[in-house]
Amino acid sequence: MAVFVTPSTWAEPPPRVPSPAYLAEAKGFYRPEVQALFEQAYKAERRGDFKEALDLFEQALQRDRDNDVEVELGLAQLRAGNYLQAARHLDMALVYGHRLRAHRIDETYAALGECKKHIGTIILHPNVPDTRVFVGEEEVRDLWANHEFFVAPGKHIVKAMKEGYWMNQRYVEVKAGETAEVIIPMQQRIQTQVIGFERPLNVNMRGYSPDPQDGKPTWPKNLIIASVVGMGLGTGALAMGLVFRDTEDAATRRAWTGVAGAGGGLLGLSVIGLGIGIASLPQAPAPSVYIAPSVSNETMGVSATGNW
Repeated sequence: MAVFVTPSTWAEPPPRVPSPAYLAEAKGFYRPEVQALFEQAYKAERRGDFKEALDLFEQALQRDRDNDVEVELGLAQLRAGNYLQAARHLDMALVYGHRLRAHRIDETYAALGECKKHIGTIILHPNVPDTRVFVGEEEVRDLWANHEFFVAPGKHIVKAMKEGYWMNQRYVEVKAGETAEVIIPMQQRIQTQVIGFERPLNVNMRGYSPDPQDGKPTWPKNLIIASVVGMGLGTGALAMGLVFRDTEDAATRRAWTGVAGAGGGLLGLSVIGLGIGIASLPQAPAPSVYIAPSVSNETMGVSATGNW
């Protein structure tokens, strides 16, 4: 197995360019067109033209998205001093390290460790699956495989977003060679609606109840009282259901429509009960009973008043 970069070469001077012997040994691992691009890239490196060399390595990776090709690009960026991009390519290759053939996993990890000395590492832990996380304007990909994200030293904005949750945003500062661990608690967005009125909404209904008299049934009076209370509750539920069902959320709309339906049904039954109670009353005048449901921007209630 070829030794591409060794730890002893990472201090001074920078990592060395592979020798022709390595190129000959690696021929069995790469496609011919990729091998040809590598040879051109190594020649460019030897004459000090790192920009041309990196362009050629990028072309090789576009031709073949192989893990070993990605390691070659990462190591070339390490030799050129582009530590951030080198770390990202080496890290991506190590996600599927079992597929490496031309490079040893321990040597690739060692190269990644050298890169980390010059950059910052942010470890991201969102508490909700499928959360989209951005560091600055860059979206973090493949959080399921690796929670590490490499950044330039300094202060960064971390944003986390998911449909149905509040956005989580914070600032993270990390220095070269340091690691910052960020726990991202996502809070579910609970939809609430507050309806404001210029004045409270009041509904008043009148029923009649006779004074209890000896020998006469009292059920008409009780039925009337129960009916007017039911009318108040039904009217309040119907009004609330009609007001609050005007929402874009389908589940909330169905729930408030059900409340309105139940309120309408209760109101209808109460009107029937009131009619039966009134029809069963003696012909003597009777005092009145008032039921007044009230809905405002802060409170809802039902009150019953009267004398008999």
